Amino acid sequence: MRAKLVILAVVAAALPLIHGCAGTVAPEREVVVQTRTVEVKIPMRVPCVAAADVPAVPGTAMRRDGDLRQLAAGAATDVYALAEYAARADALLRSCASP
Repeated sequence: MRAKLVILAVVAAALPLIHGCAGTVAPEREVVVQTRTVEVKIPMRVPCVAAADVPAVPGTAMRRDGDLRQLAAGAATDVYALAEYAARADALLRSCASP
């Protein structure tokens, strides 16, 4: 008799647990997917010079088949052209550096 009472107590204690497992399952939550555009403000360095403003590197005026005078005259012309190029490039770079 005592064994039947213990079994009955165990079954009575287990019934609520079993009933909890046998119940209906709560429906899963629906997953909602959203696309959001977020603007992030990051300072970006912008080129201060347009490609068209950059002076072209001057070509040489020296001839390969020239004599000594022609080579000297071509070298002098090249020096003046490079000096002018350097002046224009320097002015352009300095304008970018100033606030």
